[in-house]
Amino acid sequence: MPTTRFSASKTKKSKLRPRFLPPQGCGCKSNIAATLQEMGVGLMLAGNMGDGAKKKLADHGIEVIRGCSGPVEKVVKDFLQGTLSDSGVACLHHECH
Repeated sequence: MPTTRFSASKTKKSKLRPRFLPPQGCGCKSNIAATLQEMGVGLMLAGNMGDGAKKKLADHGIEVIRGCSGPVEKVVKDFLQGTLSDSGVACLHHECH
């Protein structure tokens, strides 16, 4: 699934960046965390993710907020307004991504 990247400044303005197409397969077994870290990603707003992938991202300095849904622009706006928090719900099998 294509991933949309935004950058945000301290003034809470967001800017759309080029889309990023992650590799197919399980994120916890790929090099996606290192690639995202190299791209300067420090936060991932996600719909669902297993604990293994979340840990791998955290090991690369990337915070994850799970449970996000809706239009990406609204999710980013909600984050910038401080109204998002991690759902704490982890995907327990690979078919739920």
